[in-house]
Amino acid sequence: FVLADEYQDTSAAQAGMLEALTGPGAHLTVAADPYQSIYSFRGADLHNVEQFP
Repeated sequence: FVLADEYQDTSAAQAGMLEALTGPGAHLTVAADPYQSIYSFRGADLHNVEQFP
């Protein structure tokens, strides 16, 4: 099991790393609040939240 908090502040690279950590059969749980996204200047992308499976 992998838990990612503040997922709204992840970049595409960070989201890719989390996907790599959670191979087949693993569980990824994220906590996110799109209204608290404050790191767009460093590549955080709300599409990560919107496209989360």
